[in-house]
Amino acid sequence: MQLVWTIRRDLIEAAATASPDLPTIDEDVMRRWISTLSEKKKTELLVRLVVGREAHIRAEILMQVRKWCASEAPVAKAKPRTVCELLEAGEDRAKERRREQAERAVQEKARREREEAAARELRLNALAKREEEAWRQVDALIATKQPKGYDDAIALLRDLRDLCVRAGRQAEAAARIDGLRQKHASKRSLMKRLREAGLHA
Repeated sequence: MQLVWTIRRDLIEAAATASPDLPTIDEDVMRRWISTLSEKKKTELLVRLVVGREAHIRAEILMQVRKWCASEAPVAKAKPRTVCELLEAGEDRAKERRREQAERAVQEKARREREEAAARELRLNALAKREEEAWRQVDALIATKQPKGYDDAIALLRDLRDLCVRAGRQAEAAARIDGLRQKHASKRSLMKRLREAGLHA
């Protein structure tokens, strides 16, 4: 249903581009139009406006003024387009809309990545203040022998590894992770998680 509406909207917008703009009605136009009215017509409109019992009177007057403007200076009509031309115009609009959507998606993705990178940097800064405690926490999480504990341990190990890499201590991180792998080599589920996370010596 959404796709059908989108296609219709593209066609409607394409067709609308050929529609002439309505004339601008300002004070000067209104004065010139009023000057063409008879005294009887002016009085009738004035009474209707003052009494104010007809909510549509203003819209009716504007419609009459537009008709008068059109008769005074006819708007050049756009050449009618064929069905094929309208379909092509609709497709052009659809392509442009998809391009804009793709561009917005790229911008949104870049924004999320910047926010995630900034949040990660803050997290690593906080982790740096309790690094040794975090290594001990990894041991405690693994000791639970529970899937949730393993998952939390892996997430924490990733941050600890990245923290060490940021500080130029890759070798230290690799050695400590290798120690964990040797210590818990019998825990197959944990070993699988370490491999999938790319946490190897």
